Amino acid sequence: MSAIERVETPISTAELERRWAAVRKEMAAHNVDALVMQNASDWLGGYVKWFTDVPAHNDYPRNVIFHRDDLMTVVEMGAKDRREQLSGKDPLNPGVGDWIFSPSFFSIAYTHEYDGALVAQELKRRGYKCIGWVGRGRLQYDLVRVVEAQVSGATFVDATD
Repeated sequence: MSAIERVETPISTAELERRWAAVRKEMAAHNVDALVMQNASDWLGGYVKWFTDVPAHNDYPRNVIFHRDDLMTVVEMGAKDRREQLSGKDPLNPGVGDWIFSPSFFSIAYTHEYDGALVAQELKRRGYKCIGWVGRGRLQYDLVRVVEAQVSGATFVDATD
């Protein structure tokens, strides 16, 4: 069995592309440069699954930056300082361009800022001025705190709806 055959309740590429186009249209209408979301549960995949077709697993955080004008960036569990460039066509990471790894665990306090720092770095590097949080009630406090502190000059909005 191939890796893609093991994806539970897969979302078709056509459906993902339809979703992405609809979201980007709304982002343009509201002048939002990027959306940020996070999940850590494969049972309740939420927005991460809806955008990427891949839920988080086993309480390891999976952070997604959905860019209005580019492929997505994913920050998730892995070796410190490891980074991969994907084409957006990887069957297990559809629509993902940058894949960044972070040894972060909700159960280990000193790692709580790792993901936020990497997400903030990406948002700052691109010079975003308006950033939307998606599913704010599900976001780790330190992710929000670190990103909002480090991306100075940006406006943050609740873009869930």
